[in-house]
Amino acid sequence: MEPDEAPTTTTRIRWWVVLACVAAGATLCFLAYVAESERWTPPTADLFVNLGTAFFLAALLYFVERQFIKRVDEQVQDINTRVDVRLAAQDQEISSKLEDLEAALSERQQQRETKQDDSIAALEDELTYDRVRTALQRAQDVGGIAGDGLTVPCTHNAAGLASTFEFGLAQDLPAGQSRVEHEYLAISVDWSGDQLGIVYSEWMREESAAEAVDRLTVELQRRRYPQIDELNWKIAFRNLLAALDVSVQFGRPNNARPSLSGAVSDFFDGELFVTTAGIESLTRGVLVARAKFPMVMTSRASGSSSNVEWNSFNPANPGWVEETLWNAIVTRAKLRFGLRF
Repeated sequence: MEPDEAPTTTTRIRWWVVLACVAAGATLCFLAYVAESERWTPPTADLFVNLGTAFFLAALLYFVERQFIKRVDEQVQDINTRVDVRLAAQDQEISSKLEDLEAALSERQQQRETKQDDSIAALEDELTYDRVRTALQRAQDVGGIAGDGLTVPCTHNAAGLASTFEFGLAQDLPAGQSRVEHEYLAISVDWSGDQLGIVYSEWMREESAAEAVDRLTVELQRRRYPQIDELNWKIAFRNLLAALDVSVQFGRPNNARPSLSGAVSDFFDGELFVTTAGIESLTRGVLVARAKFPMVMTSRASGSSSNVEWNSFNPANPGWVEETLWNAIVTRAKLRFGLRF
């Protein structure tokens, strides 16, 4: 940045003022001479001399004043130029530091995004306890998932059985010992959002993915869970990967890919989600805002007005979603947003 050129001040000499002062001074001095020659009253001659001298000095001071103003103006311009140069240098230094900071932040953001993407891509190579938990943790770190897990369909029918992959810290209290915390990763299955019928199993760190889901499948079969014959864990893990991929896009600056307005809790078919913002479409935005969902303040078995409102709440299908799927999405969203006791 170059400093602006300092303005130049130009002052015209008012010669008529100078000549008027000189003429007045000469006239008064001449009158003093006449007064002395004609023997006027003595103070008169002295008065004319003093006034005449004052006018001569005024004419002289006019030039002295101009020279003084010129020097002051030059000093001011010099100071302004120095200040502008110093400010320009500081601006250049600050701009350079800001560019370096922006580059460093961009590099760190890119490293974080690459790390998140790598943790998800690693799942495609091998499904292990550590890799699934790490991928969920990465998505949570960027605020991409609501709570501690993701719920995805585990059958070909997105409105059917759903599996939740949840992680966190659990506390154990062995007999006679202090409380102990340990990391956990759990897989659960429920049907159309009916969490009263949830079947839960913890994935042990030493277990493979196949061992973990086999144990859960056996329990589902023992309970004769609905639609158990349609259960497909390959679809569940594929949907988990897709849900994580969308989740980590949340909050990324200047993201060219479509992203959601809220953190994901439920994934359905790659286009429809339940998020902290409500029911969302990846390409069409929020379909039903969370604020529109009623809150349940007592047990659903009671007949309170809040429960009646909760049960009767059924937002309109936008028209392009299959009706069974839309009903499943609304049911799950109501369970996410309604507070039950």
